[in-house]
Amino acid sequence: MKKHFLSALVLISTLSTICQNKKYMTFQAEIANKNGDAIYIPDNKNKLIKKIQVNKEGVFKDTMNVVTGRYSLCYGNEFTIVYLKNGFDLKLKMDTKQFDESIVYSGKGAIENNFLAQNSLFDEQTNIGPLLTSTEADFTKGLDKKKVDDLKRLENPKLDPVFVALQKKSIDKNHNGIVKYFKMNYESNLAKSKLVNTMSPSFF
Repeated sequence: MKKHFLSALVLISTLSTICQNKKYMTFQAEIANKNGDAIYIPDNKNKLIKKIQVNKEGVFKDTMNVVTGRYSLCYGNEFTIVYLKNGFDLKLKMDTKQFDESIVYSGKGAIENNFLAQNSLFDEQTNIGPLLTSTEADFTKGLDKKKVDDLKRLENPKLDPVFVALQKKSIDKNHNGIVKYFKMNYESNLAKSKLVNTMSPSFF
């Protein structure tokens, strides 16, 4: 009887811990070449949701109650996108001298956040400048290929479905934003070209 009672207590304690963990997440980091005393985490509306102090060794650890989603992690003059969710036990290592290139996550929530870190490097290496000055047909073809590649990288069953949905939404938003920017400049350049042709002297 006593053994069953003790087993029940252990089970209750374990379930209680699990429930509590779902109400918040833990986040810790080791930052090499520290260049600031705090990190800042704003939401997608630029509202600050958390400020975490970084000690003199470049280490921080804190708990947060968050709404599941994508956030910015700002440190010094740099920032990166992170995916936060209650229940995560996220650990970060980075070097400020190679900010984006050095970011590595471990612990619960690492899969999604390592995806974001690698995705940031992929975007940096993808030069869309030439597309913005190309013909409309070449622009559409090139940008559509980028979107297909971005979506293909999300085909990982280990990724949180909520994260995948948010990432797809971000891909659509970025795609539409680039299209809008191209069209505005394309139409503007076309209008200037027509104006120049109209003003050009005719010799016939």
